[in-house]
Order: sequence, then C-alpha cells, then structure tokens
Amino acid sequence: MPPTPQNFDFPDSLCTLLLETKPGVLLIDMQELFVVGYPEDKLYSLIQNQTRVLNLCKRYNLPYAIIEYLECGATLSELINWKELIPNVNPFIKDEDDAFTNPELQEQITKWKVRDLLFMGKNAQACVRDTAKSALGLGYKIHTAEGVIGDNNGDRGIEVARDWFRANGNYILPREQ
Repeated sequence: MPPTPQNFDFPDSLCTLLLETKPGVLLIDMQELFVVGYPEDKLYSLIQNQTRVLNLCKRYNLPYAIIEYLECGATLSELINWKELIPNVNPFIKDEDDAFTNPELQEQITKWKVRDLLFMGKNAQACVRDTAKSALGLGYKIHTAEGVIGDNNGDRGIEVARDWFRANGNYILPREQ
C-alpha cells in the first residue's frame, strides 16, 4: 500500500537532515502537466509529504527553490503558495531535464551558502535525478526521501531514482512500521 498522509511515517532522519545540515531544498516539476494521470492517492500523499518539508523550511528559514519546466504549466497551487511564505524562494525555469542548465540556479544556491541539497518533485528518474547528477558534479551532497518524489512510471521510476540516490547520495526511507 502506498504511503498516505495518514500512514506515511515521516522519517526522523529527514527531520534531522533538515535541522542539522540545513540543506537547500529544490522542488522540481510539480506542475500540472506532469501530474495528469498520476494516481490521485499518490499525488495527495506526495503533496502532503512535500508540504511537511516546506513547513519545516518555513519554520527554520531553510532556502528553497521552485523549478519549473518551460511551457508545462504552473506549479500546483497547493505548493506554489509557499513561495510567499518561505524566505529565499526563487522560481527557476528550465528547458531541459537538468535544472542546472539554467545558470541562475547555481548562482542562487551559491548565495545560499549550502553544501547539501534535498530534492523533491516529479519525474524522479529523469528531471530530479538529472538535476541531482549535476549537483553532485558541482560538489554538493545530494539527498531525497521516500514520499517526496514521484514518477509517472510508477514504482519502477521510483526504484530507479532510489537506487541511483543510494549509490550516489542519500535516500531516506520512512521509519519501519
């Protein structure tokens, strides 16, 4: 059964990561075009889990960026409203899977003075992973967590992203039930 807001056990290690390393948080491709056809329960769970992270960003003044794919619609309103509430929120437009093809993203992250980045969003095995690959090449420590990434290829897409993050960075799992 996929995690839902009612049964997703938010990992203590994700909270610890946010509080101790104070990463920059990147929300990638949570746009209308990319959620069409995504199972409603999984989308609801994904948004709820991302909202929890965003709440912690707000509470602890962690830097956060919204990244959108050019001409693919707006970031979901449930998430874009955080732009007004969280300091240091900067929307970035990309025209390739890798968000670092927009040089303004690297400039902003440099201003944040962070060494760790937490990745959230859709298209886990493509856009999220490709952006994380570039971040890794730029010397950042990369992190993501179960429940904050999604993929239209279902569980297989998540598995590909999970395996890649485990091999190259940090993939945080929920607490065991």
